[in-house]
Amino acid sequence: MKNQVVNFTDDTVTLRVDSPKHVGSKIDLEVRLPQGILIKSFLLNGTITSCQCEGNESTGAYLLQMKIGDLSPLNHKILEAYKDFLAREQMLKEIKIDLQAFQQAFETFGQKLRLLRQTAEDVRNNVKGTLELIKRNAQDKKTTIH
Repeated sequence: MKNQVVNFTDDTVTLRVDSPKHVGSKIDLEVRLPQGILIKSFLLNGTITSCQCEGNESTGAYLLQMKIGDLSPLNHKILEAYKDFLAREQMLKEIKIDLQAFQQAFETFGQKLRLLRQTAEDVRNNVKGTLELIKRNAQDKKTTIH
């Protein structure tokens, strides 16, 4: 598993990692930015404030919380822009999920509408045949409804 940023707040980062780190450890975190950005990554330094195991210790991942250290004004702007990017990306994922649900509902509605139309055509054809039969029987001076 790759290290993964789970959440950013104003002064902390939550990470999912393969191996534990001691609380109080100083670390440098390289944050990779999306493709197409002029800079590929930037460094955040900080101190581990908590380390919790997810699952069992032999196969689980660890959730680390890191207090972000001092940032240069440039890195602070980059971090704010990156957090904004992550929020928008999450919003787009939710919209995509909503769009997919809408498409599935619309396809189901379309299928039901086609079935209803086919049933209506079958009923119309059946009524047409019955009326034709009544008409023929009426010409023979007998009125029989089938």
